Amino acid sequence: MNPLKILAAMLLFVVISACNKDSLDISEAEKRPTEKMQSTETSDTDDEGCETAFAKWHQVCEWVGYVFASNRNANPEQLASLGLTQNRWGWAINIPDGHNNATYGFNFELWSGAGKNDTNKGTLVGNVNVKRIDDSGLIVTYSVFEGYSIKEIHIYANDAVPTTIAPGQFGFTREFDPGVETFSKEFVAEDKDGDGVWLIPHAVICEN
Repeated sequence: MNPLKILAAMLLFVVISACNKDSLDISEAEKRPTEKMQSTETSDTDDEGCETAFAKWHQVCEWVGYVFASNRNANPEQLASLGLTQNRWGWAINIPDGHNNATYGFNFELWSGAGKNDTNKGTLVGNVNVKRIDDSGLIVTYSVFEGYSIKEIHIYANDAVPTTIAPGQFGFTREFDPGVETFSKEFVAEDKDGDGVWLIPHAVICEN
């Protein structure tokens, strides 16, 4: 058999096996060098030159990605939409029961300035690692690349479907002065209505 086909089959087996037990981190969001911020979304930039950032969903197990926007032009990957706004960008993650990964978690890319959910407009500034524990807990850990720091963090971790795009209303807020490079927070998040739990990791990222 072709060696490439064997390798592909082995990787698929690892992904499938990881979904229902403690899993290896097989995401593409490994730490790597990135360009400095070059956002065209001026409304995402504060007076200090810092920018808003969201963790971007990618396919792992049965975890599902959503965008906030209802406009198809603000949804280049054609993900499901929460219909909370026409064009403002941002991603949410839905985690169904039975897809835990408590040992290593999954890494999701942390993007700043990705207007209309287009990462070509944004800057990859770090990672957000998410561990799901026994269908009841979430550990969310931020880590930014060298040259950046975290000024604020806002996290939505809840059983209810998100109804706001305002990070200050997500339920958890933490500010840092001076900024930090890493931060971790544990949440209790149980699925009581059968549609999984919802997660939105947001941050305000500054260049050092």
